[in-house]
Amino acid sequence: MLGLMWIIVTLVSMCLVYNDAKNRKSSHPVLWTAGVFLCFVIFLPLYLLMRPSETREVNRKSMLCPHCGKYYEPPVKFCPNCGNAISELVHKE
Repeated sequence: MLGLMWIIVTLVSMCLVYNDAKNRKSSHPVLWTAGVFLCFVIFLPLYLLMRPSETREVNRKSMLCPHCGKYYEPPVKFCPNCGNAISELVHKE
């Protein structure tokens, strides 16, 4: 019974780590998931300490820059991330 619970906790943790790593733009979500699978006790706390702080959550008003692919808050004439000019046509809905 205890072994089954350990397997379930590990699988749920793997799913949560993978989704969190993808949402936080981690460069290696699959490797973090594999680490949690191989050594749950070490990699789960390590991931929680080292995970990126930036998430992909964006405001509904946010727009995607056609040049750099990052989000910005309109209205702006230049992307605050890459500095390229933003066309007026991009802001029309």
